[in-house]
Amino acid sequence: MGSKILKGKAVHIAMGKYVAAICYRFFRFLKYVPVILPILIALCGCGAILETGPEVSGAQKENPNFEVVPVVSDILPMVPEITETAEPVEKPVAEKTYAESMLESMSIEEKIGQLFIYALQNEGYEFTDGMARGLTRYKPAGVILFSEKVGTSGQVIKLIEELKRHSKIPLFVSTDEEGGRVSRVGKLFEMPIGPAGETKSAEEAFGRGAEIGRRLLSLGFNMDLAPVADINSNPQNTVIGDRAFSASADKAAEYVSAFINGMHSEGVLSVIKHFPGHGDTVEDSHQGAAVFKYGKDRLFSSELKPFIKGIEAGADAVMVGHISAPNITGDSLPATFSPVMVTQILRGELGYDGLVITDAMNMGAVTNYYGPGEAAILALEAGVDIILMPADMEIAYEAVMGAYKQGRLSEGRINESVLRALKVKEKLAGPEMR
Repeated sequence: MGSKILKGKAVHIAMGKYVAAICYRFFRFLKYVPVILPILIALCGCGAILETGPEVSGAQKENPNFEVVPVVSDILPMVPEITETAEPVEKPVAEKTYAESMLESMSIEEKIGQLFIYALQNEGYEFTDGMARGLTRYKPAGVILFSEKVGTSGQVIKLIEELKRHSKIPLFVSTDEEGGRVSRVGKLFEMPIGPAGETKSAEEAFGRGAEIGRRLLSLGFNMDLAPVADINSNPQNTVIGDRAFSASADKAAEYVSAFINGMHSEGVLSVIKHFPGHGDTVEDSHQGAAVFKYGKDRLFSSELKPFIKGIEAGADAVMVGHISAPNITGDSLPATFSPVMVTQILRGELGYDGLVITDAMNMGAVTNYYGPGEAAILALEAGVDIILMPADMEIAYEAVMGAYKQGRLSEGRINESVLRALKVKEKLAGPEMR
């Protein structure tokens, strides 16, 4: 009987050792659960894990051969939370505009050329080799034609077609067509258009703008240096007079706005002039310095009203006159060269960020005091975008190129003006723009 008991104990001992060995290996396996479990969770997409595992008794803790294995609840904090994350959505890249793409493709020589509009004069009615060389050499923003280039309608049409064809970059083809005494192509049409000062209503001003626009477009012009936004407020002023719509600032403003809308209805660009107002000067800036003798309050309450309305109507450019305003700027600089007038007042206080063009730079108010090169640079430094009719195109172009190379004019500054010009050209309809 005793032997049977001993034999039974031996079996139990053997079985205990066998079970202990299995348990030992099992717990050794659990040691790797922290490594394996996150992988299984990721593969299986398991959303929850049940807490499990034996409690460790005091005796087991005292056993030096017993390995304490963390339960699953202890492991869970080590498992990274798996959440669904949306793939990042790439923001669509804005497509570049015609103007931006054109600017990027241009050389510095082409960009500097876009800062000029020059006159075609004294070369007869037909397109000449000299004109072709000028377009190739300077790559200008545009050209301006005067009555000496106007023979017949057919001749003007052919000339403009050739000008556009020889220009790689779309060309402003401009003229001064105000009606009345400033009319470059009026002789080609049966019915003359009278001076702006005869206008009696906004409807009439609209019709006037539309008719002039229609005539110019039929010949191939795409820009008119009109309307006059000055006020006929000084009887001693001989240069403006009835070129202005009215002696009343409010009426002049209303008619300027209507004229622009009429011209736009025919697809022709309009340029309002002569900022900040040439109506209340005695002097003629064609001959010499012209002075606006009043202060800023008067300027804003009167002279600037038609310009503000013209800008609101969508004028495509503002022409700055060679008019000094010492009681506003504190110096004798013509507005053309005045950062106060162009950058501070026109761009800053009036909020105008469009194209700014000088009045003709071969006028006495400029040539009597400045050389063609320095005049072009000063205008650009003041914030102007396009130099109109420099007294010497070659000297002016080379001076601006020199100012760029010497760091006086940065390419960034040049780009600002060129982009403004290209944005205006972008408005024009027709195959030459695409």
